[in-house]
Amino acid sequence: MMEIIMGEFQTATVIMVSHRLGVVVDMFNRVLIMDKGQLVEDGAPRTLAKTDGSWFAQLLKSAKEH
Repeated sequence: MMEIIMGEFQTATVIMVSHRLGVVVDMFNRVLIMDKGQLVEDGAPRTLAKTDGSWFAQLLKSAKEH
């Protein structure tokens, strides 16, 4: 399904809610992290994944542990 989304919507903005963070890192160029309805982080997933203390890095680490 991701191949279809990425192929058909190359020039469009795609908003996706996902708990599969590996997909987010591999397929998207921007991620917004929300907590309790508030935006807490915004940036490139690969950059945020490498940023110590970022919400996204912590979520990735937690997902890999489960």
